[in-house]
Formats: sequence, structure tokens, C-alpha cells
Amino acid sequence: MTKGDMGHVFIVGVPRSGTTLVRDLISRHPEVAMPQDEFQLIPFLIKRFGSKAKLHDTDINRYLTIVKRSAFYHHRKADTPLGNWRPKRATLPEVISETLRHFAPKETFSDLRYVGDKTPNNLLYLEAITESFPRSKFIHVVRDPRDVALSARKAWKKSLIRAAHQWQRGVAAAYHFAQKHPDNILTVRYEDLLADSRTELLGVCNFLNLQFDESLLELTGSREKMGDAAGYPGVKTDNAGKFEAALSEHEHELFTSYIHKEMAEFGYECAKPRNTRDFSQLELAILSLYDLMGSTLRHIKDKGLIGGIRYRLAQILLR
Repeated sequence: MTKGDMGHVFIVGVPRSGTTLVRDLISRHPEVAMPQDEFQLIPFLIKRFGSKAKLHDTDINRYLTIVKRSAFYHHRKADTPLGNWRPKRATLPEVISETLRHFAPKETFSDLRYVGDKTPNNLLYLEAITESFPRSKFIHVVRDPRDVALSARKAWKKSLIRAAHQWQRGVAAAYHFAQKHPDNILTVRYEDLLADSRTELLGVCNFLNLQFDESLLELTGSREKMGDAAGYPGVKTDNAGKFEAALSEHEHELFTSYIHKEMAEFGYECAKPRNTRDFSQLELAILSLYDLMGSTLRHIKDKGLIGGIRYRLAQILLR
């Protein structure tokens, strides 16, 4: 496969579902290259320029300005500054591919068959990305939503109810996409990956039509920055079922009352709640503001007042 024919693989899932672990494992394959941070920009760039747009010099300048202002570049500029780098190709998908290769920590691209990205929220833009990258392969990582919500609460002080809604919306997006494009998406359960990494990674390699490589099992570090697996040197096999000790009986009952049916479809068992609930748009709007405040305060704590606000605005405006 030549660079011009290179495939694209995108790792997606509800945030805090284990997508970072999957990227860290898959990107060890000698024929796969991915940046070690979330690019985050693909849906925004498609809206801004068009899915197949040919970019002229002025467009490339705008493109590079967008990248340099992004949260992604905030993380990568120290290790991989753009400097005078400019993409050589013209269409938006080609330019994005070159950008992902530029930031991927590979010593050589001679054997490369896939370039890709791990941005969890791309889960909500599968059709748009497929329009730009028709041969895309998506690896959808799904995790017990109770652990997802617990991890999001620890990391960002996120509300459990809004986390439940985002999980429901995310798995529904993957389901509907799979009905139309069954050969383009593979769902990997995080718990299965922890329990039997070899079998799950063999499945991923088969999905991508890649030869299994033992290096995939030799993870010695992690780019995970938050949660119980932060910086853990390898696959943290006990990082599941944390909700059992952390959620109160009331929290568990409330949480599952919204999404117990969807949980059962993915094999996440829970007692049938005494009452079932539907999400209220007003409730979600209020919780969205609560979550925005919590995540912004966390970034201010990490980066200072100006840096935290600037970083959070870059995340919001470039979606």
C-alpha cells in the first residue's frame, strides 16, 4: 500500500471509556501511526473547508492557524513544533493525513498502512468523517457507563446524569452507523480488553487486515493523564468495576433508571430499577453548565487563570 492509498483508523468512544489505552496499544503496531494526543479538529475542519475541499495557499494558512490555536497543539508544540512545516498535498483529507503523520512519533513511515487519530467525540461525527475519508475504519471503545461516569466525575467533576446521557447518545451513534457501514466499525469492550488483551487485539488486527505483532502486548507506559490508570506502565487489568464501591445505592439506582436497557444490550448487568426515567432537556442544559464550570476550573488549576480559560475556549470554539 502506497502513501497515497494509505488507510485511516479513528479510535472513538465516550470520554473515559479507555480510548487512550486502545490508541497506546494499536499505535505500537509498526504499520500504524497516530499522534499521542487528541487532534480534535477534524469535524470542525470539515465544516470550515468542506469534506473534499481543495486547499489553496490562503486556505493552508488558515488551516495552520487553526491548528496552532488548538488545544492539540498546546500539548504537542514543545515536542513537535510546526515551525515552517507546510503540507504538500492539496485536498483537506490529504492535508489532515499529512498533519497526523507529522505529529505521529514514528521513526519511519516506510511500512505505514494506516494513519489515524484518537478523539473520543468523533463518535458523534462518523458519517461526516466517512464522507471525507471513505475507507475509514473506526474502533469504537465501550465501557461500563457506571465506571465511565465515575471516572468523569473524578477527572472533571462531571455530573453522573449527564455522563449517562452522553454514554447513551454515543452508543446510539455507533449503533446507527454500524447498521449502514458494518464493515467500517468494530466495537471493543474495555473490560474484555483488560481481561484478554491478546484476543481483543487479534480481533482489531483482523479488522484492519494487519498481521498481529507481539509488540502490541509490550506496553511499558501510558499517555493517560487522569484516573486510576494515569501513567500506569501497561494494561491495568483491575481497572473495572470501580463503581461498585464508589457509587451509593441511591446514585446507582438513579443512574441506571435512565439507561438500563442500553446497558443490558452491551452486557452490563444491573438490577432492574424501581422506576425508569427519561432525560429532560432542561435538566441536561443545567447540568451542561455545571460540567462546563467544573472542567474550566480544573484547567485553571492546572494552567493558571488565563491559560486555563484560553485552553477551554480553544476546545469549545474548534468543535
